[in-house]
Amino acid sequence: MCKLQAYGFNGALLAFLYEFVTGRSQKVVLPNGHSSVMPVTSGVPQGSVLGPLLFLLFVNDITKYFTNSISIKLFADDIKIYMEINTSSDVDVFQSGVDYIADWASKWQLKLTSAKCQFFRVGHRKCSPVKYSLNGSDLPGTTATIDLGVKWIHVYYFWII
Repeated sequence: MCKLQAYGFNGALLAFLYEFVTGRSQKVVLPNGHSSVMPVTSGVPQGSVLGPLLFLLFVNDITKYFTNSISIKLFADDIKIYMEINTSSDVDVFQSGVDYIADWASKWQLKLTSAKCQFFRVGHRKCSPVKYSLNGSDLPGTTATIDLGVKWIHVYYFWII
């Protein structure tokens, strides 16, 4: 609720949103039975119209910490950071950006799925291998990625003059 208050939500609207996200429960129903009812202690209601908006308001503050050399883009539940890497100190700066995301997620109890995280290098020349890590796990590099339904394939190419 503190993030909603920081955006200026108050009064009856804040109370409505509080009631909307608290006091929820769920159970799993299968053809041969069901689980017991369990409280839902985090997240936004799935399948609701307000859910995506509340999630965006929840994660939007992460962008204010990326104002220098690292750029950040948010779309739905994806966070992408990127920067031009020219030196080994740039690699360290980028790693600090990854670390910041991990710290922010831990502070706000947002679980990051390391298996879905990777880095993608784009460039005109082959570079020395680099390693990035998230919460102590190495991030895999990839030569292809899908972004908003577009498949990007990285191929090193050389200019021959």
